[in-house]
Amino acid sequence: MRRVTLKDVAAAAGVSATTVSFVVNGRADHIPESTRHRVEQAIADLGYVPSARGRALASGRSRVVVCVSPAGPAADVIEQFKRDLSHSLMTAGFTCVFLERPSDGDQFIQLWRHIDPACVVSWDALDPKELLPLERAGVPTVAGLITGGTDTDRAVDQEAVGRAQVEHLADLGHRHIAYAMPVMTREEESTARARRSGAIETARERGLAEVTVSTVDIDADQARIAVQSWTRARPRITAVAAYGDVQAITILEASRRLGVGVPDDLAIIGVDDLPLGELVFPTLSSVSLDLHAAAAHVAARILAVVEPSTNATPPMEQRPPRVMARESTLGADA
Repeated sequence: MRRVTLKDVAAAAGVSATTVSFVVNGRADHIPESTRHRVEQAIADLGYVPSARGRALASGRSRVVVCVSPAGPAADVIEQFKRDLSHSLMTAGFTCVFLERPSDGDQFIQLWRHIDPACVVSWDALDPKELLPLERAGVPTVAGLITGGTDTDRAVDQEAVGRAQVEHLADLGHRHIAYAMPVMTREEESTARARRSGAIETARERGLAEVTVSTVDIDADQARIAVQSWTRARPRITAVAAYGDVQAITILEASRRLGVGVPDDLAIIGVDDLPLGELVFPTLSSVSLDLHAAAAHVAARILAVVEPSTNATPPMEQRPPRVMARESTLGADA
């Protein structure tokens, strides 16, 4: 079937193609209401869909926002964040496209020769080499949303995540705490370091012993070795704050196999509040992040950059990371 064109709409409405273009692109203030109504009716009757390329030429930019996300395995919380961000931008008339960040920096730089986005969004900070071709092309950027930006730039305060974990454990009387770092990919590094920094600083402020930092992969043997080292340490480690829930569950299972009671011998708290945490035994305490508000915050920042003349909806107020306390820190009576 042949694509319906702007000229087809013009012929059906009995107006010029220029008049249809004004209506389609929202610049019809000077056109009589009756004429505008005829054009809109013809668009509806013919099922006309404006060309994305044509609208980009008319407005001087595309309506595509490219979000460069870290490479790595998919996670439920990140996928939910993406869905919320896509929905927020869609309601404002923009399409959100997610690209996995290329491992080759030169490939990342060459990417913008093939894509003409309204904005480029990056989870972490962009270095000057990456920014230069975007600036030359006049493409605005929003970066440092997860790590690398200022406190107001970031969608989630990662240091606050580590602080919430240690605050919870300290309130329960733990004085010797370990922080379980992941075997870090490039994308996880800045997030993990920020969470660890928040945990260490909070322990210092609360007068606790210096936090023991251990690297624990999602691996049964590594988790077993880590649990053994914590429980044999003098003074003994009585609680661990894990980088994420999957890592925390790996530690929980290693503790069970070693006969280490959770939380009597070792309290465990994760991050992300995954549904899986309520299915294990004991149920997992975790830090919940307000990703819906975080996505709205990011969308508002993007719209402020791509449409500065409009009255963008102010970002939603974000609640701080919230501890979901369960059996792995409170015990069976939780």
